[in-house]
Amino acid sequence: QLHSIVNTVLETVTDFGALFGADPFSKLLACFEGIHADANNRKLLDAFSKTSHMCSDPVVINNLMHVAQKLHDSLDSLSFEDERRQLAALINAFVRKVSFGRDLERHFDFFVDCRAAFDNLDAVKDTLVIGVVGLAAETQRVVKGKHTPRTSAFAKACVAYCFITIPSIENTLLRLHLNL
Repeated sequence: QLHSIVNTVLETVTDFGALFGADPFSKLLACFEGIHADANNRKLLDAFSKTSHMCSDPVVINNLMHVAQKLHDSLDSLSFEDERRQLAALINAFVRKVSFGRDLERHFDFFVDCRAAFDNLDAVKDTLVIGVVGLAAETQRVVKGKHTPRTSAFAKACVAYCFITIPSIENTLLRLHLNL
């Protein structure tokens, strides 16, 4: 019955800030272990990915990051490729829903945390590299080509991120595509 309660809550939730602010929901999720916890975590990420708005709430982002990391850590060398693909799609949807507005450095820090947390999924690393390139392009657009020392350092950090992340991708074609 607890599982059906979680399903009902996740099917009807529209405000994840209120959901994670409710201590009983966190305690309810903690009651599950193993396969049931993974199923709830998947449903939670799926419900979040279906929301229509971007998220900048640090409480929501932190909780969903923890959920996504638990799912990522449940993968092992024996996991099916389809399971890895599905999980990467859920994590990518979460990563794409996070936005810090004009605070590009905070967004960059989020991408750095994601790279550390999801190091076994090439599709997620692909999304992260594309996101960081987008941050560098946004920086270029904001400064209109006239970099200050701070914006120049930020752009260099974005390039360094890509320089480090792309070689860590195992899929050769994906790595080649990102290098081009």
